[in-house]
Amino acid sequence: MFHGLWNLFSTANTELDDIISSGARSAMTDLQFLSTETQNWLESPRRKLQMRGNAYYHYDFDPPRIPIRTDVDGMPIFQPETDEFVIDNVYANMVDQKVNYILGKPFSMTTPNDAYAGILQQIFDKSFLRMLGRTAIDSINEGLAWVFPYYAKDGSLRFQEYPAHEILPFWADAEHTRLDCAIRYYEVVTYEGKQQLNVGHVELYTSEGIQRFIFRNGSLIPNVEGPGPNVAYATVTDSHGNLVPMQWERIPLIAFKCNAHEIPLIKRVQTLQDALNRTRSNWTGTMNKDINTSILAVYGYEGEDVADLRRKILQYGAVLLANDGRVEVLNVQHGGGEYTEYITQLHKALIENARGFDSKDDRMANNPNEMNLRSMYSDIDLDADMMETQFQAALDRLLWFVDRHLINTGQGNFTGENVTFTFNRNMIVNDSDAIDNVSKSEGLVSKETLLAHHPYVTDVKAEQERLDKEQQEERKRLENDDYSL
Repeated sequence: MFHGLWNLFSTANTELDDIISSGARSAMTDLQFLSTETQNWLESPRRKLQMRGNAYYHYDFDPPRIPIRTDVDGMPIFQPETDEFVIDNVYANMVDQKVNYILGKPFSMTTPNDAYAGILQQIFDKSFLRMLGRTAIDSINEGLAWVFPYYAKDGSLRFQEYPAHEILPFWADAEHTRLDCAIRYYEVVTYEGKQQLNVGHVELYTSEGIQRFIFRNGSLIPNVEGPGPNVAYATVTDSHGNLVPMQWERIPLIAFKCNAHEIPLIKRVQTLQDALNRTRSNWTGTMNKDINTSILAVYGYEGEDVADLRRKILQYGAVLLANDGRVEVLNVQHGGGEYTEYITQLHKALIENARGFDSKDDRMANNPNEMNLRSMYSDIDLDADMMETQFQAALDRLLWFVDRHLINTGQGNFTGENVTFTFNRNMIVNDSDAIDNVSKSEGLVSKETLLAHHPYVTDVKAEQERLDKEQQEERKRLENDDYSL
């Protein structure tokens, strides 16, 4: 496969000269530099924030805790605020809402070359769309996510998604569009005897291919297991039947950013989400403890103490009092109305700061008009605009590898062909208003544009083909009617 296509891949060996200054190089080796950078990155606040966004999405919350005392070294000792930890995960709902809004419908690709369009439809298939959905989720949770194009054993071009907390990029430019190299870190569960161990693996992605290491005690050790310490991005069979390693001209890692500054959504809403969970938990804990909802005022009890009194009430349902004794129940007001209002405000603030929309908004009631719907979607559109811009740029960069693949496999050279990626937002629409707007726009825009905005059309090309077929059949019917006369 890929015979005679050497010019598509880089054959020059490069080092890390562009990312390691001369001063740093004089003090440590390349391997030491990478070890230090890896260790610093693993402990960095940015990576911890990325992992926190991922954890919150997967309902992995730490129960709220309060300091109760200090240890001998003066460090605080914590205990849970309540035994009733309740999760109200509005954050995860916002992530899913954004992803469904942008990718709930397949994106469209337009190119003047019909042959090219057909090939792209096969490459960007349902499997790719599922991968892109995972990429979007990780991108929102962590600020960005990565897509790795690679060749499978059968020679087909595949795509693998990596979350941001696995990739340490070394950018070649301030805009973060080109890579000098990148490190991938992940852990593999192994066993030494009966002891389970998490072994850190490091992969260095350069123009030369992938260098594999074991990360142990802050040091990088070449990984000699499996394919060995050096792995090519692809292999080709030469005229003598020998496998020859080949490399891309570019590092095959494409960043899909949720915004230009790569800021995770969790950074905007973590405090609100924590406050919501804490409030829910404390209220639940309070309501589950009947001693906090009512107080017994007991007069003339001749028992030993309050604990004895409570035990007898729980055990027998009664207690003996003196002749002039009596029991009164004092109800404690917990402010249910204030609690409901506070929860409502927390929900509203979280949705607003996440730039989402409330599906239970009053504007959704009673067949909302187009103006109300656009108002409801105004915040989420801000994030969608930024994310779509970044994803379109990422797809353009990914297309470079697709074009090289098509040349490699003899499917044609489509380099320079114009391709436009359009995301079809999955928004609720008032069908009557939408159809009316389409009808009023007839003659002002193309039929293809009208079909794309019609609420009943999901596949513009297929719908146009059906319309053309119906028109042809109608012309034939009219011609036959004329002949019969």
